Amino acid sequence: DAVHYTVKIDAPAALAELLENNLDLLRWRDDPRLDSAQLQRLVRLAPAQARTLLETEGYYAAEVRARID
Repeated sequence: DAVHYTVKIDAPAALAELLENNLDLLRWRDDPRLDSAQLQRLVRLAPAQARTLLETEGYYAAEVRARID
């Protein structure tokens, strides 16, 4: 069964836009083939992916957390 979810990003607008446009967690959000196991994987990978994206903007010690509520 497909899962439906929302993502909350707590960051300044420019950085939030960067993350919204590039995180796999958001890219796959509307894919009807995404299941619970895949969502858990995306959430687990999101912090590392976000840190990599933020480093491109000069944020080398960003605190990034992801969780499913």
